[in-house]
Amino acid sequence: MNSNFVPLLFPIIMVLVYAISFPSEQKNHFIPYVRIRIPLTTYFFSKLIVNAILSFLLAFLIVFVPFVFSMYIEPYLGIVRLYPTDGNPIPYTTFEQLLALGTLPYGILYSLWVGLNGMMYATMGLLLVMILEKPFVGFSIPFVYYLLGNFITQVFGYDQFSPTYTIFPFSIQQQPLWTVFVPFIVLCFVVILLIFYLKERLHKHHD
Repeated sequence: MNSNFVPLLFPIIMVLVYAISFPSEQKNHFIPYVRIRIPLTTYFFSKLIVNAILSFLLAFLIVFVPFVFSMYIEPYLGIVRLYPTDGNPIPYTTFEQLLALGTLPYGILYSLWVGLNGMMYATMGLLLVMILEKPFVGFSIPFVYYLLGNFITQVFGYDQFSPTYTIFPFSIQQQPLWTVFVPFIVLCFVVILLIFYLKERLHKHHD
């Protein structure tokens, strides 16, 4: 699964959900008009909330819809034929520990996990565009952060902490569940820092 485009381009997909519309407001000088009517802090953070909700829902559905189809719909249709796997398939992957709770809880919890990560990358992208006021740079940084995290963890032999493998762990053997929270906590910390920086900047220059 890690070879397909969703794990590879995950941060870009999340940024394109909603944040991509914000630069047009900057370009068309809509924000100075908004400032007259409501505080920019209120406006910017309402944008961030909408962005977070939409990106979370999309990331959740990207995983949950195929899960429901493959586990509950396809078996009745008989469209897919399964054959013995060539090579050395990975027997167990991270998050399969949750199967002890049942198939549906596993699907829901894993989809929620992907949704949370998608929300954080989308939030990072929108925050950077708001701060830097350079859309291409702002939208590129989450993707660079994602790739750089993968590169660093692979170079030092800590693939279990790779941003990709902790979200889409289908090309690595099962790891303890706590490992997935390491890059997520770092990502949350970065986003929190950006939020505080944006808030201070808005208070200083606009409000």
